[in-house]
Amino acid sequence: MALTSDGKLYGWGWNKFGQVGAGDNADHCSPAQVNFPEEQKVAQVACGWRHTLAFTEKKNVFAWGRGTSGQLGHGEIVDRNTPVIIDALSPDGPGSKKLESSAAIPFAAKIWVSPSERYALVPDEKVAKPGDVSARGNGADASVPENDVKRMRVSS
Repeated sequence: MALTSDGKLYGWGWNKFGQVGAGDNADHCSPAQVNFPEEQKVAQVACGWRHTLAFTEKKNVFAWGRGTSGQLGHGEIVDRNTPVIIDALSPDGPGSKKLESSAAIPFAAKIWVSPSERYALVPDEKVAKPGDVSARGNGADASVPENDVKRMRVSS
């Protein structure tokens, strides 16, 4: 994945699970632009072996690629080959209405993803509660129980 200075994201390479984000599952030998709803500009990107996360300037978090263990955070266990918003972590997501003032709180955290397809960390300290980090996946590589979300305190 490559992020340009103007917020465009490009992906290429092995794409069996749609982790390139180009809307297909074909391998890409040259950069393909990843499209986001409403032409959102990407501020950060994090890649695993089989899935990708992006954080946009509109403070939305998107995930795509391998999702059969819930690691994409969409509440489903399916693969996605285009970016899909993680509702609970994004002010533009319908699930954000469950969080108090999530759209009004500045977001200064970073996103991470492990090399494996089975574990993702998305800091949400500015969206839900200060200092919390959510972990999703089946736990094969990170000791996270299957279909469980663990919260842990982190220094900010």
